[in-house]
Amino acid sequence: MKIAIGCCLILLVILSCTKSNENAGDQNVINSFPDKPGDSWLYHVTDTAFTLQNIDSTREYNMEVSVIGTTMLPGGLTSNIWVYRSPNATDTNYVVLSADTINFEIFRGPELLVVRRYIEPLQLHQSWEYSTNSAHDVTVDSVEDILVGTNQFHAYHIFGYPGRPDEIINIEEWVANNVGLVKRYYNNSGTTNPSQHHITWSLVSYHLR
Repeated sequence: MKIAIGCCLILLVILSCTKSNENAGDQNVINSFPDKPGDSWLYHVTDTAFTLQNIDSTREYNMEVSVIGTTMLPGGLTSNIWVYRSPNATDTNYVVLSADTINFEIFRGPELLVVRRYIEPLQLHQSWEYSTNSAHDVTVDSVEDILVGTNQFHAYHIFGYPGRPDEIINIEEWVANNVGLVKRYYNNSGTTNPSQHHITWSLVSYHLR
């Protein structure tokens, strides 16, 4: 009887260790950017349009970002659908996870282009190509506490000048683990786009499933 009980205890320990290892593997799941259907974030956006001569206008509004479902992209890639809704526009990104890489992609004609890319886990001094055919990489240049509205986050600061050689943009982003993007600054004055903007996103609230 004692032998039988001992065998059962050993079996339970083995099963427990197996489950623990599976959970440990789950820790490698990309979590700096939660990506489940039903997740949502609300940002306050400040958008300043300008020309070389002067500032044309500044608008402030809220933008809701929602993960609304999953779809299959060309090539058999599974992606989650992220929808960005603001008062005057609705945009869609397709978020594809591959090993340690998160790609935010859009359709431009029949082609899918990466407009944002992140490598997980985020680490200090890490660099990578931010978008399709970027001339320069972005870099995690610091880890800092940042106050966004009334909320404080411990965030990775990502900085760089990505974009094609004749379409350089200035990007600054602060990313908090298990929350995602808490603040973003975008400046496209290095592009030939006649509509040039300084845009800041600041996280107001979020809901994760």
